[in-house]
Amino acid sequence: MNYTLKGLGYSIFFYMFTAVGISLVIEAAVGVSCLDAMNLSISEISKFKIGTLTIFSNFLFIIGDILITRFSNPIKYVLQGISILALGIVINIIIYYIFPHVNINNYSVKLFLYILGTLIAGVSIGAIIKLNFLSFPVENFCLTISEKYKISFVKIRYSIDVIALIASIILSYSFELPFFIREGTIIGMIMFSPIVNFTKDKVKF
Repeated sequence: MNYTLKGLGYSIFFYMFTAVGISLVIEAAVGVSCLDAMNLSISEISKFKIGTLTIFSNFLFIIGDILITRFSNPIKYVLQGISILALGIVINIIIYYIFPHVNINNYSVKLFLYILGTLIAGVSIGAIIKLNFLSFPVENFCLTISEKYKISFVKIRYSIDVIALIASIILSYSFELPFFIREGTIIGMIMFSPIVNFTKDKVKF
């Protein structure tokens, strides 16, 4: 197995493991990330599955990157697309075919699920960053804009989160949906980056 195949295999594996973490966070229902909150709001309105919307939204970032870079790295775009498809499919399987058979009403259990899901997602994304083979489309899109237009990566990334946050709140108000930005969102903001950084620094392949 050469490095390319090894890197691709590990990356797709951790993409799918990330999907497990995201699914646990969603099922906990105590708050999700800004982008996931927007996708959940749209899912409630449109009845599209959340994994399907996760695929769609990430594909938009891939298309944005393609337009800015003028299709300079077709292999990367194809591999990102495959990884995102795996991510969304696993989310749909867990959310719509596994969790409906599980009834969780206790808040402490939900909070545990949320923390476990955040831990799994953080470790998986940290491993993906360490592999440096397939970055997530949203981060890759922000990096492309940052390098091309000399704008801070952090500012671009936060801007996307703010837009998604506002969209989620507006949709919740307009269509009388549950609010997906909750206490778990704050817990995730505190936990997530340290977990990613720790994994990135410690994991070895």
